[in-house]
Amino acid sequence: MRIKKLSPLVASQIAAGEVIERPASVLKELLENSVDAGSDIIDIELEQGGVRLIRVRDNGCGIYKDDLELALMQHATSKISTTEDLEEINSLGFRGEALASIAAVSQLELVSKPQEQEMGWEFKLADNIVQPASHHDGTTISVKNLFHNIPARRKFLRSIRTEFNYLEELFKRIALSQFNIAFSLTNDEKKIKQLPACQNEVAKAKRLAILCGNRMLAQSIYIDAEQNGLHLCGWLGTPEGTRRNSENQFFYINNRMVKDKLINHAIKQAYQFYCEPSKYPTYCLYFTIDIKTLDVNVHPTKHEVRFRDARVVHAFLTKVIQEALDSHQSPQPIVQPSAEEFTMVTRMPLKIVNSNLETIALLPTIAENKTNIKILCIIENNKLIFAEKDEQIILVDVKATKDKLLINEFEQLFFQKHCIPAQALLMPQAITFTKDVISIMQHAELFKTLGFDLGELGATDLLIRAVPLPLGRLKLDYQIAVENLAKIIATDDAGFSKCIKLLVSAVRYPEHLSDSDAWQLVQNITSVAIGKSNREKSTFRHCNVDELREFIYK
Repeated sequence: MRIKKLSPLVASQIAAGEVIERPASVLKELLENSVDAGSDIIDIELEQGGVRLIRVRDNGCGIYKDDLELALMQHATSKISTTEDLEEINSLGFRGEALASIAAVSQLELVSKPQEQEMGWEFKLADNIVQPASHHDGTTISVKNLFHNIPARRKFLRSIRTEFNYLEELFKRIALSQFNIAFSLTNDEKKIKQLPACQNEVAKAKRLAILCGNRMLAQSIYIDAEQNGLHLCGWLGTPEGTRRNSENQFFYINNRMVKDKLINHAIKQAYQFYCEPSKYPTYCLYFTIDIKTLDVNVHPTKHEVRFRDARVVHAFLTKVIQEALDSHQSPQPIVQPSAEEFTMVTRMPLKIVNSNLETIALLPTIAENKTNIKILCIIENNKLIFAEKDEQIILVDVKATKDKLLINEFEQLFFQKHCIPAQALLMPQAITFTKDVISIMQHAELFKTLGFDLGELGATDLLIRAVPLPLGRLKLDYQIAVENLAKIIATDDAGFSKCIKLLVSAVRYPEHLSDSDAWQLVQNITSVAIGKSNREKSTFRHCNVDELREFIYK
């Protein structure tokens, strides 16, 4: 068999096989072009899971009339021109293959108008004619009947619903990487998403909640770390927010979405002590690095990258994430808040019900006699602690002990200051409620007394800007806490003790319990009288060795 040169059409279709796998692949390339064009508004229209139609309309810089036909040729691009440009790639696309590959497997129509042109021009590949067209500044690309000329590829597509799910996931990933752009998504003439451009951090958090759910936002901590030219920021899922699948894992390098083995390994290693092997953490992280130390030209879809110093990147990511998780998990020493550290809230009288604050023992500083306590074992999935102190065997209920110590801390603060100091959240939390927010905001002053700073975002959306100081280091189910408080505050029985118990019940403690954490719990609970209260069930029991032996042989 003789060797022969393939026709341009066949060569383009082969190239398209590397880049265009399904409708979502087309949408990715078109959206990246719109982003590179400097657009701040991008509208997407889909029909039948993108197989019949994918249309992307933007208000970017546009394509000049004389370049319309050239734009659909292979290796034609405005983003690079020399080999040196490959070392400093700032754009999402750069190869000049996307439009040519898409045109080879679909019926493509291109309409564009740069601001400098008086009118728009349209190019239909099937007719190979450039003709005038009415169009705003920017570009509209319509991809119709994908794989119509390659039946073998088309029969491997999944159902319309499945293909749309891939498209929606791709839309989510792009929208989370470009907060400065307003997006809209329409499927079969039905508006699916309408996302305004984000002007501040609160708006960014709200977009994350809209696209990934309030649960992910509520079970995340915001991180921001920089070292030696490496910068990592974004939302890091807490151990309580782990899932049984890898959904809601987003990582961006210089605003480029990637799925890189080195990145995945660094994150997995950071979570190894906080996440069960069968579960996956959630995250939406943004990594910034000097473009000269990064090679993005290593994979057809540009999902994988290569670092000049991979070990440094891996170590930085692991260290930052581990430190954030450690900070979230580790109990902090109880200190008196200062005016410089915390925002003091408006004081408002709150009726005390069944609470004798004058008799509360102040929590001692954890210091002396550390060697007197020995942790014997932690059982029942970190629910019970067996310890030894001063020849006494101690059995501690972990959750009940944490609840009691937290309530004790609230009572001390309220007794000393007649209100609970507030700790501002680094990233305010946007929460959607089933009831009217107005009914909650009617009691905003009482919420301030308890340490909450609330604001309205809409008819059913509430913004939590600060939480009670004792809860600042813990994970709180904000929605449950605020809704339950609103119910009891609206009654005549709104006592401090009841409010605090409701708040404590909404706390989600870490599942992981180290030996040092266990020691601290035992030291605290055995030093404070609340463990022996007659009003409620004790949080611990103790006995000497003779009493334990008598119990065993009884």
